[in-house]
Amino acid sequence: MRGHLPATIFNKLDDLCSGYVENYERTEKYQTGEWDGKFHLFVRTSTGSYRFPVGLMPTVMTALRAYEAGFEVHEPDVTYPTEGFEWVSDISLRKYQLDALMRLIRSHNGSGVISLPTGAGKTVIALQYAVARDLRFLVVVHRKELLYQWQEEIRAMLGIEATLVGDGNVDFSGRAVVAMVQTLYSLLRNKQLNSIDFPLVFFDECHTLPAHTAYQVALKCSAKYRVGLSATPTREDKQELKIFASVGELTSSVSVSDLVDAGYLAKPRFQFLKPVPVSIKKNAPWARVYKEGIVANPYRNAAIVEKAFELLNDGRQVYIHVIQIAHGKYLANQIPGSVFVSGSSKDRREQIARFKNGELRCMISTLLKEGVNIPGIDALIYAAGYKSGVMTIQTIGRCLRVAPGKEDAIIVDFIDGGHRHLSDHTTERKRTYAHVFGKYFKDELRGKR
Repeated sequence: MRGHLPATIFNKLDDLCSGYVENYERTEKYQTGEWDGKFHLFVRTSTGSYRFPVGLMPTVMTALRAYEAGFEVHEPDVTYPTEGFEWVSDISLRKYQLDALMRLIRSHNGSGVISLPTGAGKTVIALQYAVARDLRFLVVVHRKELLYQWQEEIRAMLGIEATLVGDGNVDFSGRAVVAMVQTLYSLLRNKQLNSIDFPLVFFDECHTLPAHTAYQVALKCSAKYRVGLSATPTREDKQELKIFASVGELTSSVSVSDLVDAGYLAKPRFQFLKPVPVSIKKNAPWARVYKEGIVANPYRNAAIVEKAFELLNDGRQVYIHVIQIAHGKYLANQIPGSVFVSGSSKDRREQIARFKNGELRCMISTLLKEGVNIPGIDALIYAAGYKSGVMTIQTIGRCLRVAPGKEDAIIVDFIDGGHRHLSDHTTERKRTYAHVFGKYFKDELRGKR
């Protein structure tokens, strides 16, 4: 962006395109006045021009119009070859999916964020959009499981073989390419790749975009059409502006309650267990609080094991989510027939496949919190604790997908005590459930099912 901006307009744009960094008030630079505590995405360069991420274009244009500042938008005159994509799947769009697709098509420059609950079909909408644009496209993912899952979905819905960049593969030759963000970042950093040139790019689980690696990759993408997909396009570190800066504005959002009402998601049934709290020193560091109150809490772990047996005896397929490997291994040793899988498990793809096809009835893992599609899960024990709303909702979404014979989804959480942090985290998770699940969470607490 070139030209002169009066200070009033520049300051307004700077305010709109900046945000506070998490815990800024605790830093020495902020306390001494050397730093305002913000990250700034609208900046003036040394040459006197102005620079900002392309996703903020609607924000900048709206502000300039409000101040009656004249401007022109010059877009590169590039013509992209079409690919002749065809929809070969028998899946057709539901009304809310069609609405989301049309909102995206009509959005500024055909870009933006689609926010739909886990299991609502964001991948279907994305691939329908790829057919509508009929342009070569890139899908950026952040985990190995998603790399292969997208490849399978593209094969099933478009009838083409996407090439892969990640997990030992570097093949950009496909009409569709699925790439791990870590591999793209490494190729850019090592000068093996100067830019990422695709006319259309999808950022799966786009709530991860503010992370340094993902954000740098997003800035190197030259795509005209940019689409973010996430059930939770928010951040607890106050960095969500970078999501929209990377992709564009939020174009559509649908509530969990609406999709449950329509039968598109399984009805959630919440159960809270209240194990005997252990006594933890008030001034203990968080690592010790978490170990004693969650990971190594004998009463809590016994409750997890007992509930897992109960659910399995009822014919449920059970997923137990943990954060620490030691916790997962311990629980797996206590539940015969269960399997623990983490990022370091060499057989994780095979075990997840067994769990997906129903051969394995109980999985304990640190992994299945984003993207992985296993519709048969109808019971989830949230053993991880913590208060992160994004992590909690992403994880619980694993059991809300509908499947033949699946009537509901049991979600088991804990009322943790023994230390104020554990109690506060329980309260925060409950607030998240109330906000996301609305009447289904509140009715369950009142005993209405």
